[in-house]
Amino acid sequence: MRISDVEKQTGVTRKTIRFYEAKGLLTVSRSLNSYRDYDETVVSEIRQIIVLRKAGVGLSDIQLWRNQVISYPEMINKRLYELRNEADTASDQISLCRTLLDDGLEQAVGQHYHETFTEVVSSAESDAAGDLSIGIDIGTTTISAAVLSLETARAVSTYTINSEAGVEGSRPWERMQDAEKILDRVEKL
Repeated sequence: MRISDVEKQTGVTRKTIRFYEAKGLLTVSRSLNSYRDYDETVVSEIRQIIVLRKAGVGLSDIQLWRNQVISYPEMINKRLYELRNEADTASDQISLCRTLLDDGLEQAVGQHYHETFTEVVSSAESDAAGDLSIGIDIGTTTISAAVLSLETARAVSTYTINSEAGVEGSRPWERMQDAEKILDRVEKL
């Protein structure tokens, strides 16, 4: 089927479909004349992406799931964890707004400036181009990677996955990890 047919069936624009292809989120074959050949699998994959995005799952996590770096339950549990954190943040913001109403801006600035400034600066996002670098934090519980723009010195994308390397010890209090499993997860990430 043609890309226009996929657009009609999914409601997703051609530009977005090509973007998903470039990210490796879609399985698109080529016909003998090198044209892209879309099939029902692509339509199904796009519909899955739409639902996952509606749930707030990031494209980087969908990409990790599609590449079998993380499992489906791991991806969804991560999103649930993020939502709980967002709910806590929203609760903090509601509290700050009440302080702003009750005590005024000057009082609130005195109480909240430093922590608010740190959060705003650390959450700044930018579009990055040019040379990239990756940093990887290999922990016993999670493995994190950050792709950084060398031009802007800002994160382009970040990934965090569970190491899934726990090994049962002979004693209930022992906590051990399988180094080979950790290395395998790092290589996949």
